[in-house]
Amino acid sequence: MTTTAGTVVELRTAFVEAALECLRTPFIHQGRCLGAGMDCGGPVAYACKKLGLPIYDPKGYGPWGDGQSLEADLRRTFEVVDDDDAQAGDVILFYWRSKSIAQHVGIESTGVGRGLLHTSSLIGHVIDQEWDTRWRQRFLKRMRHPELA
Repeated sequence: MTTTAGTVVELRTAFVEAALECLRTPFIHQGRCLGAGMDCGGPVAYACKKLGLPIYDPKGYGPWGDGQSLEADLRRTFEVVDDDDAQAGDVILFYWRSKSIAQHVGIESTGVGRGLLHTSSLIGHVIDQEWDTRWRQRFLKRMRHPELA
């Protein structure tokens, strides 16, 4: 895809704006339905589909994952990027138990939203919040859709 820098920035903004449409959608494991239910992968899949970006979006995973497939599945669409190159629209991987295994995903919304858009099973719906110490400590890696690069 040949784009200008302005077009890429606009596409990143549109990606985050699409994901922000998911706010307050209730948490439902494996959910992908705006307003009815989404898990942490829901806003990522929704934003890609709304913008016509290709995405590999598998079904059938457990609520805590198997410890390997989340990152492997995301790598089928997204590329790992350096955290020093943070951009709105980046997909962020987090860990819960092991510092090397991704078990949660969110979207970098800084500059468009509050900072971190994700589905919180604890709060019960999709939220956009500021990055805080808890999330910084659980950060594993950053990925980017090739069409947002």
